[in-house]
Amino acid sequence: MFEAINGAADSVAAKIGVSRREFLDRLARAAMATAGALGGLLALPRQSQAAVHRGFCQVVGLGRPPAFYYSGICVESGTCLQAVACTKGWAQQGKNVQRFGCAGSWTLVDANRPCAF
Repeated sequence: MFEAINGAADSVAAKIGVSRREFLDRLARAAMATAGALGGLLALPRQSQAAVHRGFCQVVGLGRPPAFYYSGICVESGTCLQAVACTKGWAQQGKNVQRFGCAGSWTLVDANRPCAF
């Protein structure tokens, strides 16, 4: 097994114009850097994840109830951050429509249509 690794290292080192020892040194350093980076991601999983905002799909009242339509906007619970993350379409009779207070105002959301962005 060691002979095969040494033979492969010799051929690659010859192709890039360095000694076998120098090639193996560079390879070991790259492996250590990769292992360190992966170890850091595993040690701090919350910091390495993308920011995810969770909320509910916004609905818009059209005329008299139960005429509600999904606007396509996801409203985050608590902070009221918004992003396009929901499918547009008619809401089912507005049974689960709730009011979210947002910065002195309010918006309607469907409590049974969670979303994330």
